Amino acid sequence: DRLAKFMHASEEGIVFHKGGYITDVNPPLLNLLGYTMDEMMGRLTLEFIAPEAQQKVAAVIAAAPETRYDSMALHKDGTRIPVQFIVRRMQHQGEVQRLTIVRDIRDRLQAEQRIQHLAHHDALTGLPNRLAFVERLERRMDEARTSGESLALMFIDLDHFKRINDSLGHVVGDTLLKTVASRITEALRIGDMVARFGGDEFLVLLAPRA
Repeated sequence: DRLAKFMHASEEGIVFHKGGYITDVNPPLLNLLGYTMDEMMGRLTLEFIAPEAQQKVAAVIAAAPETRYDSMALHKDGTRIPVQFIVRRMQHQGEVQRLTIVRDIRDRLQAEQRIQHLAHHDALTGLPNRLAFVERLERRMDEARTSGESLALMFIDLDHFKRINDSLGHVVGDTLLKTVASRITEALRIGDMVARFGGDEFLVLLAPRA
């Protein structure tokens, strides 16, 4: 009774399985995957795992460790859902079974991707920042030394930008920077790269013509 109350009170998905076959699930997992209880009971857990993740999940089930790992669940409509599995052994219905907590990690992954993007891009223009540009430049220079190709590096500085900020305000100045970034980007070819180097400064790396 206590376990049943816990399963229904939990906001995270919970599934019990034995030998890879589902013996019990809670409502949050049904909601996450879009199935009813009858549709999941007695079926292989691998049926609810995305094909590219099934091999790893099968190996964990076979080895039967208590572990935690990221995987990819499969919604009834075919949508792939990034999840984290927390696997434990528990006494359930008079026998030892595997309990797996299924945690939806879509929000976590989106936050990580956002942080990664901000670390390498300018927040105002969306262009690569100085760090990302220098990393890319170093790689391209190494490639150019090997291939004997030449690269062109352009430094673009906006004249009298401070006067615009002082007279018309920073909102107008920000709009100007975004417009300039957009126009430079539109003029680039495949393989070229532009970055905001800081303030009103932009750097453009031009690749050799194909």
